[in-house]
Amino acid sequence: DIDRIKAQTGCDAVMIGRPAIRNPWIFGQIEALREGREPFVPAAADVLAYVHEVRGRYVATYGDSGVLGKLKELVKWLLRGVEGSDAFVRDVLRQDSVERLLAELEARLADVGPERMDLDARGRRRLERSGSALLVGDAA
Repeated sequence: DIDRIKAQTGCDAVMIGRPAIRNPWIFGQIEALREGREPFVPAAADVLAYVHEVRGRYVATYGDSGVLGKLKELVKWLLRGVEGSDAFVRDVLRQDSVERLLAELEARLADVGPERMDLDARGRRRLERSGSALLVGDAA
């Protein structure tokens, strides 16, 4: 949608908000698609490594207070793009400690194949489609 919007409107940039939260690899994926390469498709291990990295940043910034809530919010966004994740996301979000949340997330992601970790790099699933993306063309 980014390149289509820029071509049709002549704008210099397109803001990416929620999709970047849901898919932290989106900017590299956009670059790969523009260059005609296959975009990086994160595996479950990549998602887990990212969540652990963010946890470390949260602890460094906020201490241990509030980290669980912030991680739950992050996990909710990250897993939104994983096909069929609704049921296990609820179980992950019910955990009452960071350690339990991470353990449940790891257990649940163990069965997720790469085909379900697309995170919508090609926009096929139309997650978080903005009104402006719809205004310039698609009636989808």
